Amino acid sequence: MVAGELARVCAMEAVQIALTELMPKQERAAAAPAEGERGFAGSIPFVEVSDFDLQPSVVAMIPAKLIRQHRILPLRLSGSRLTVGMVSPRNTGALAELRRTLPTVEPEVVAISADDFAQAVVRLRVHGVLQEYPEAVPPAVTLKALTARIKVLAGLDITERRMPQDGRIGLTAGKRDVDLRVSTLPANRGEKIALRILEASGSTRQLEQIFFEQSTLQAVRRALNRPYGGILVCGPTGSGKTSTLYSLLNERKITRPDTNIMMVEDPIEYRLAGVTQVQVNTAAGLGFAQALRSLLRQDPDVIVVGETRDADTAVLALEAAMTGHLLFTSLHANDAMAAFQRLENLGCSRALVAQSIALVLVQRLVRKLCTACRTLEPHPPALIEALIARKVMDAAQSSAPLPRAVGCDACNRTGYVGRAVVVEAFQVTDEARAALASGRPLAQIAPFAITSRALLPFAGYAAALLQKQVISATEVLAALVE
Repeated sequence: MVAGELARVCAMEAVQIALTELMPKQERAAAAPAEGERGFAGSIPFVEVSDFDLQPSVVAMIPAKLIRQHRILPLRLSGSRLTVGMVSPRNTGALAELRRTLPTVEPEVVAISADDFAQAVVRLRVHGVLQEYPEAVPPAVTLKALTARIKVLAGLDITERRMPQDGRIGLTAGKRDVDLRVSTLPANRGEKIALRILEASGSTRQLEQIFFEQSTLQAVRRALNRPYGGILVCGPTGSGKTSTLYSLLNERKITRPDTNIMMVEDPIEYRLAGVTQVQVNTAAGLGFAQALRSLLRQDPDVIVVGETRDADTAVLALEAAMTGHLLFTSLHANDAMAAFQRLENLGCSRALVAQSIALVLVQRLVRKLCTACRTLEPHPPALIEALIARKVMDAAQSSAPLPRAVGCDACNRTGYVGRAVVVEAFQVTDEARAALASGRPLAQIAPFAITSRALLPFAGYAAALLQKQVISATEVLAALVE
């Protein structure tokens, strides 16, 4: 019914627009609302926020709460007339509240897109999701001064505004040592600055706090106890690969304290006691491959390559894993078969891949449910059907209640606290190794690996997290989008 009504309204508006276009120019001008009469009764122009020079003093005229609640954005003040962009420009309640808040100005309403509004508000990425910050930057604080101060603290060149720069700010919050990674990027309105918060204590979590599915946890520990072989941690950018690598390394340090561990990274994310860490310096000619060759002459037991990017590094790392070293490395790949394909594209033969790799972990980050307010309840049939189609649950479980986010003070009313990984794990068993070495197409190996339980796909891992009420059904679907 709603869809039909929406289609009817859209059709009526299309007819009105078509008739207006056929009118002579003089009649169209007469039919258009006067400059002072533009509002909900007539047509509302659509504008782009980028066409306006947003002034902090103008933005500060409307309370932040009102801006967030009604998605209102003050764009320009001309005398007593305030041009206001609204995502829902026919919201009479929002306009009435705006007039009560600013009785001395006359609002002129224009329509803006939701994307424009989201890009214009001062937001923070919390657990991977951009959230609106409750307070705008005070008008007294100029953005240029704020940018310059951050660049000074990060040891960057404040006069360089045409090229990207990277730096870091070290600080102590109570007893916690925190690193702020600073990245600047030239943009059309100045410089965009991103601050990434890293805490050394968060890099050494227990494996039980990362891998909630038991068969995956057991496979990880078996690979860690091997004297040699490669462990690949894969996933897209920002999926937590480095954090997982450090946690794996920490477990190896605890179980085998006599291990000589050497790392090559770009950059060094965390300082680890008892580990030799080498920083890549491309300007001086020290890349991953050059550093790895030197590492192999230092008699290491464990080698950690922060990221396998090029052919030389890939071949050297896998050869080291085959000849008596335990290798940890990360790779950009969206699933286990893509990881093997990526290694082949980097010049590694199928035989080398089969003999050197012990375990492939591909991970994606999802938001964890808040344990203080999560609830179990039946879900819409469409959502259940989507979960069944993705093999997260079967039809016999369709009536079972599923966890859902609610929101409370503990989670800032979001329903989520922290993030978890959804993992696809491929254990290179003897059967899987033989299949890889035989040269069979990777598309044929995946079904065989699932049948032989060498491969646990994302759906199986997500089902375990759903059953343990770690994540919600909607987060499951988000993680399984290809």
